Amino acid sequence: MTGDSVEYNVLTNKLTERTGKTVMSDVELHGFGAQDTKEAAITFKGAKTNSSSVTHCSIHNSMAWGVGIKDSDNIEFSNNFIFNTRPLGFVVDTATNVTIDSNIIIKVVSREMEGGAGTGSTSYRDKEGGMAICSLYDSERACINVTATNNIVANSVNAGYWAVGHQCS
Repeated sequence: MTGDSVEYNVLTNKLTERTGKTVMSDVELHGFGAQDTKEAAITFKGAKTNSSSVTHCSIHNSMAWGVGIKDSDNIEFSNNFIFNTRPLGFVVDTATNVTIDSNIIIKVVSREMEGGAGTGSTSYRDKEGGMAICSLYDSERACINVTATNNIVANSVNAGYWAVGHQCS
């Protein structure tokens, strides 16, 4: 997971700021992601300070989402292959300056359990699909300059793309 954080050390009474950055190219990630959670194989949470990029990588056989970007800025995600994830392949929520270009997402499947993780309910149904671009939770959450172009989604349960539209000026 990539993100920015502030840590407090009780013993020294000091705050330490940490900033996250991921630059990955030509890497294979097999079986990453926390099963039956929203912790994707590659996760960005609160990564706002530095730019990150993931290019020419293979992400496959995740027991969770393939990619999750939440409350993060300045990320390039291009020319990657995402295969066999569940129940979503690629999720962006509340982000700024995110470019998703020329990725292939194949075989997004349902989770093997009913009732979402931690819900205590058997009537809960996962949202499922290939790409959820600023549309998974609340359409009022801000996504600014998030683009998804030249991507391919195939063999995805429920929906290929979920995206919030906006009024043209």
